Amino acid sequence: MLYLYLILSILFWGSAPIFDKLAIKTVDVYSGIFFRSLVVAIIFGVFHFFYKGSNVIFINDIRGVLFYIISGILAGGFGAMFYFNALKLGDVSFVVPVAAIYPLVTAILSVIFLNEQITLHRVLGIILIIVGIWFIK
Repeated sequence: MLYLYLILSILFWGSAPIFDKLAIKTVDVYSGIFFRSLVVAIIFGVFHFFYKGSNVIFINDIRGVLFYIISGILAGGFGAMFYFNALKLGDVSFVVPVAAIYPLVTAILSVIFLNEQITLHRVLGIILIIVGIWFIK
């Protein structure tokens, strides 16, 4: 199931920038982020209500919810804002791969804040990410 989820996320994340680039030609970044977020919130609000029932507003772990909110502000808010501005100025075939080096930041922060281990395979992966970005420039 893990690999199915990974493949689906790759397909969805890989196709979304095409629509982003088409949309950004006629709709400004901030309006785009607003409508994108609004529709996603509505869809997943309805999904969550039907999946969880009336307990949708009763969440036991407020700390976990706070972490989701922070993640949304960082990725869905500021990250999306800067990404869409970059997408407006550059080619999608350049902007998307360069923006996709965020796993490098995640790997470094996961060692610092989550005490995760860096293995040789991960170091090699990080090096390949950096080399790959050098090639697309």
